[in-house]
Amino acid sequence: MTDSTKDNLDQSGLRFLTNTDLWTPPAPSIATRIPSLKSRGSGRALLHYPQHNRQIVCESVLEMKVALVLMARDDVKLIEDQPAAVTYVDANGKKKRHTFDFRVTSQTYSAARVRTAIAVKPAVKAEKYGWAEIIKDIGRQTGPSFADRYVLLTEKNVLPDTVYNAQLILAARRVANDDHDQSLRDIAVGLHGAVTLADLIAASGLEADGMFAAARLIARGELIIKPRERICQTTLVRAPSTKKVA
Repeated sequence: MTDSTKDNLDQSGLRFLTNTDLWTPPAPSIATRIPSLKSRGSGRALLHYPQHNRQIVCESVLEMKVALVLMARDDVKLIEDQPAAVTYVDANGKKKRHTFDFRVTSQTYSAARVRTAIAVKPAVKAEKYGWAEIIKDIGRQTGPSFADRYVLLTEKNVLPDTVYNAQLILAARRVANDDHDQSLRDIAVGLHGAVTLADLIAASGLEADGMFAAARLIARGELIIKPRERICQTTLVRAPSTKKVA
């Protein structure tokens, strides 16, 4: 028995829980630039990034929605909020610095890891200031030393149903239950064609817990739904057509 374990014993010899047993506070954001809290035109958000137990800072509601979607994706292994700024030369020959909102490292089952630099802008501002071309220029000048891909996202890329699904998946992960997942998985592998989530959950007997289990399987690609469709009772799901390669 270690000294730390002894310290957690009461007079009867039973171990009691400490604060760190119940909850480990998230680490601070790794952002290199903390957005100002003073803004009349946009919101601010501080999210918990459960995969790495740290905070993510967002400078707008749109950035927050993008962050939620990224955290819910199974192929995303690392999210860096406000990474180090890059230097580029604009169309007028002027040297400038730009801080991307996110740099994401993703990996599929057989592919190498890919880093994607993401700029998040409202569609109106993106069009007005030509951000699509600016991001392309930055990508051409900076190259793979910073990221493999450079993309611009607007609210047109972040649909309400996609955000809803992300929030559902994140909530489902907080109450993860391997037994529930396996129960639904055992039924799903025998599917021939598509069924509604309501019917699948009813067959499992999981009731309310079945929706969370389904969300976790959908996130991992073990249940397939139509792209950008909201996860709900009437959603049609099917088993993957081919097995993933480890």
